[in-house]
Amino acid sequence: MSYSTIRPTRFIDQFLNHFQPLFSKTRMRALRQLVCAMFFDYKRLSLTSVSKRLHSDYQKLQYFFSESSFKSKLDLARELIEDALDKKIPFSAVVFDAWYTSTDLIEFIASKNIYLVAETKINRSILFTHPVTKQAVNTRADKIIPLIKQYFSGKLKAVSIPQSDGSVKSVLTYTLKSKLKDCSTPLQIFFVFDKWSSTDDKDVHILITNNLTMSAENAILTYLLRWGIEESFRELKDDFCFDQYQVRHQEQIQRHWIMSFLAWSLAYWIKQNACLSKIFHEPPNSISQCKEAVAALIIIDSAMLLSKNPDAAQFRHIKSQRFRQRLEN
Repeated sequence: MSYSTIRPTRFIDQFLNHFQPLFSKTRMRALRQLVCAMFFDYKRLSLTSVSKRLHSDYQKLQYFFSESSFKSKLDLARELIEDALDKKIPFSAVVFDAWYTSTDLIEFIASKNIYLVAETKINRSILFTHPVTKQAVNTRADKIIPLIKQYFSGKLKAVSIPQSDGSVKSVLTYTLKSKLKDCSTPLQIFFVFDKWSSTDDKDVHILITNNLTMSAENAILTYLLRWGIEESFRELKDDFCFDQYQVRHQEQIQRHWIMSFLAWSLAYWIKQNACLSKIFHEPPNSISQCKEAVAALIIIDSAMLLSKNPDAAQFRHIKSQRFRQRLEN
């Protein structure tokens, strides 16, 4: 029986109800999931392993940890934007996912005369002119999608999206200028009728921008830039213990972060420069695999292992003649 089919026991709910006044409903749901997940065994406890165990959304669990006790994620986002403007950090747009697409943040960014590119949820209401009644009413995006397919299929435009394997994927898009419900900022809204990649679980994406001259292609490519940052932070947390510091002072925490970034940068550099392609029959394809491979090489390169276990190369499928000669000697 999977965990998703097991309801929290009564005494767990009774215990957690004491904390209910401290959290929003969203964070409370995440708290319940995480507490129950702690009763399972993991090779290494991480948000990724927990989300897989619970068959839950990684972003929803991450939301519980990333939200400050005293400031919401939206408050922190506003502070980051203001700080970047005060320090004159150059940037062309603010990019964020559907968790941040609130009316307050959209209008705040627009008030600063800067551009945003973001995804919005499929149940978000959009001012839309019905193709039959010709009346402009606020309509949920998931209700607009079949109308676009039925009445505006001839206006769909193809956009090419580069994939991680070097190939190019073509997706169909539909663009309209409108506003979100209860939001005064004029927007361009892009309906993207396909997955971003083979690992994407959404068949339709809805992007918005306050740049009314931006093309669908530029909006999509700009938005997809955030995935590299998201993946980097996930790798830092899951592979290099970025968020598992055991110190209290700010300077010590920053040192821990720097070491995590340094280790991640080394693994990234090794992967990008194919440093392991001449050593392993199957070079690592991910940062996690690269970390594992480098750790194995460090062990193999130690004099103790070379003297006690001359067959170690077989376990890692090593083809490098130099390493094999060192093992034989």
